[in-house]
Amino acid sequence: MLSLIVVFVALNLDKFFGEPKRFHPLVGFGNLAGQAEAKLNRVDSCRFVWGLLALILLCVIPAFLSYLLSHLFRQYSWLVEIPIVYLALGFSSLLQHSSRVEKALNDDNLSAARQQAAMMVSRDTEHMNEEQIACAAIESTLENGSDSTYAVIFWYMLGGIPAIVLYRLTNTLDAMWGYRTERYEQFGKAAARLDDVLNFVPARITSVFYALSGITKKALKSWGNHAHLLASPNGGPVMSAGAGSLDLKLGGPCIYHGKHVNKPYFGGEKTPNSTDIDRANRLVTRSLIYWLLLASLFTFALEVLS
Repeated sequence: MLSLIVVFVALNLDKFFGEPKRFHPLVGFGNLAGQAEAKLNRVDSCRFVWGLLALILLCVIPAFLSYLLSHLFRQYSWLVEIPIVYLALGFSSLLQHSSRVEKALNDDNLSAARQQAAMMVSRDTEHMNEEQIACAAIESTLENGSDSTYAVIFWYMLGGIPAIVLYRLTNTLDAMWGYRTERYEQFGKAAARLDDVLNFVPARITSVFYALSGITKKALKSWGNHAHLLASPNGGPVMSAGAGSLDLKLGGPCIYHGKHVNKPYFGGEKTPNSTDIDRANRLVTRSLIYWLLLASLFTFALEVLS
């Protein structure tokens, strides 16, 4: 029951205060990871080994140290857990980013909308039209709803602070190094594979609740027909289920790092526009509420039975 209380308090802190504007630990970690990559990512045949070493130093060791810390302060663990869960969550910032894209589109300011979208996605945005911008923002909202919220809560509930530290740091490295480019394909492979493993179950939980929170039949159909077509083994189920639930046709050709990629279409039938960004935000929020209600009932039932 305590872990559920911690989650609710952390979510409310995230709602009212958002992510810290200064001295965010993940920003500091990203800077440290950038320095480590610059020194360890050498142009030789051992790039994978160097990347694995970086993963151990930056993620595994901090997770182990957090395990020791959680045992040292076991009686007052909530004092440590609440701020860590709060800092690991990215729910409010995700909705804020997508809302800024929507506002810029509603103001007919394509330049600003492209700039805001570029803060959410890794694809090139400078030549996107309104439909492509809305599509990119919605895809990012759906996928990161899993990465920055569902998975964070899942791993905290399952493994406490060590699990959430390992997950969030690995996920950050994957966001930085998980690209199939000459520089990162081998060096970032260990972080990308561990992130795939850690996100496997949370992604499918997210997909189920996306389906239950919208047009369920279309969500399940899209999940079954389209998930395997997408590059990410976890983003595929999440985005295809979310797109179907909203009855939106997402995907399509785009540009990543200067290269044209024929990304398949997936989801429903409707072409996305700016108003659908808010619909995506509401779907992510609604599905999270349903999941927390179910988790609360499950936890209460366990308390009664025990």
